Amino acid sequence: MVETEKAEKKETAQRNAEKPEEQAVKQEKPREKERPLSEIILHPKPSKLLTLLLQDKQWHTAALARESGQSYVYATELVKSFEKTGIVSVSSPGRRKIIKLTEKGEKLAHSIDDILKMSSEEAAKLQQKTA
Repeated sequence: MVETEKAEKKETAQRNAEKPEEQAVKQEKPREKERPLSEIILHPKPSKLLTLLLQDKQWHTAALARESGQSYVYATELVKSFEKTGIVSVSSPGRRKIIKLTEKGEKLAHSIDDILKMSSEEAAKLQQKTA
């Protein structure tokens, strides 16, 4: 019985072992951090995070994550991406980091907010027509 368990483990390990071609394909995939900015901000959660930053408030990553309905880890990655592209600035006067929109970020966030408002108005009009 011990020999059959060893044989099964060996077969499983061989099946799970990746071929060199598969490893190369995995390495070629772009990571989340390397995606173009347009692919990041045109999604609901990053858009929500940016529009939250428009509020005149000192934002910390945990509060942004909670208010935008996303995980802390995801919010942290978004903030890092936004900081690299100059959309937000991050300062840490104490233990927590304070996140603020830059001038470029404010323009972008206002544009996203306008788009969201227009789309919700259009949705309301369509709903009234069908009712």
